[in-house]
Amino acid sequence: MTSINLKKILNEISNLFFKSIPNKKKFGFISKKWTKAIFSCAQGTYSQVSVEYDNGEIVRYSLKEEYSDKIFDLGDEIYQLEKKDYNWDSLEFKLTPDGKYSVERKDYIWEEEVDFTSCPEGKIKKKYYHYKWIPIFHDYSGNFIGIDLDPDKKGKKGQVIIFGSEEENMVVVADNFEEFLDLTIKEMNKNPKEFASENHIHDVYRRINNCA
Repeated sequence: MTSINLKKILNEISNLFFKSIPNKKKFGFISKKWTKAIFSCAQGTYSQVSVEYDNGEIVRYSLKEEYSDKIFDLGDEIYQLEKKDYNWDSLEFKLTPDGKYSVERKDYIWEEEVDFTSCPEGKIKKKYYHYKWIPIFHDYSGNFIGIDLDPDKKGKKGQVIIFGSEEENMVVVADNFEEFLDLTIKEMNKNPKEFASENHIHDVYRRINNCA
């Protein structure tokens, strides 16, 4: 693989995420300008694009559905071509409004403690991933809602948590799976539009638990 071919693939990945950043909101034009966008992809997965605006607000957008298969193909193509020379878990992009980007190859030590936060504090071990976290739901971007069988000192075994590659503020959603289902049914009846919207479901649970 030549550097020209690699650059072409990276350009295409960056462009698909760039085109997924909306110029409009659902109910009108966005008056503020975005200054930076961050996203990642790997073999078999990709993230949302996290967009920072000039007022400091950060909004996460999903990749457009019609680009999904192409991103999977491109991520796999790079992985297969580079796996002999690089040992990376994901390609992390930083993108600016003029279309320029940088790429960093990340190799995660999944069991190593990292500088994450837990909401509430002290209930979830601060790791990228733990073999005793059992995923239940995922967002196709390396983020999960699952059952924690090895909580931190203040947590409860069996608690339902939010965790994943983009979830630097991990959240306890409920003390157990039964409570999680009860909470979900209650909130869906109370505010069905929120669950039917384009909001990222993890962000919905953050707001419910005052961890936004």
